[in-house]
Amino acid sequence: MSNTSKERSTLNQDIQLEQKLLHYRSELKKFQRIIHLQKKKLTSQEEELNSLKHTANNPTIAQRPNLPSNQSIGESLAGIYAYFAYSTLFPANPSEDTDEPCLVQGNFIIRNDASHPLTNPLVCLTFSKPELANLSGKINQNKKNYGSEYVTSDEDELAWNYLENHSLKKVRESGEYWLRPNKAQLLTKEDMAFNHFEVVLPFRGSPFSMQINGYIYGEEIPEGRRALNSIICNIT
Repeated sequence: MSNTSKERSTLNQDIQLEQKLLHYRSELKKFQRIIHLQKKKLTSQEEELNSLKHTANNPTIAQRPNLPSNQSIGESLAGIYAYFAYSTLFPANPSEDTDEPCLVQGNFIIRNDASHPLTNPLVCLTFSKPELANLSGKINQNKKNYGSEYVTSDEDELAWNYLENHSLKKVRESGEYWLRPNKAQLLTKEDMAFNHFEVVLPFRGSPFSMQINGYIYGEEIPEGRRALNSIICNIT
């Protein structure tokens, strides 16, 4: 190989390495931006949740839907509330050709700051668009009613189960997931959580908006109580 050919080969290698370096720097900046946005969102959520918790614990301003004023026990149960703690990862460059979905990861936390326990707690998570309803997490499933779309967990200290006769077909019709913990009571000053759940929302190149709401029920609050916040996903 002549000196000229060697010089050209070396120059081409240098150019390729420089291009790769520029690409890696661009990718690093992109992920740094995503991390920065997620940190800002989590900080905002923490501030919002602290404010909501203060509201729930303040008997003068707490939301107490459908609680009869003449029932002292009902009044004392105003301190039972639930909220979402979550993060959302959107596609970095949304387009019609992207295969990257929207991913929601979070916890649904129930807190009992009331003076009475909550007996036979029950959770309902509702999707505003039933056709997009999907949920994975630590749920002991009835394999007869569910496919491999969801994650099945082994029994642990706090496990969650679908209600009997709950099926994927019903979820696709109603957008509702009904879950019951294997814990019969939520005692005062305790909390329980449906932890580490995931929701995958496929992005197909067109704008969409979806909201996930949470509700808690029990023998003491049979009418149900809405969570203090919601999960809202908007792609424009």
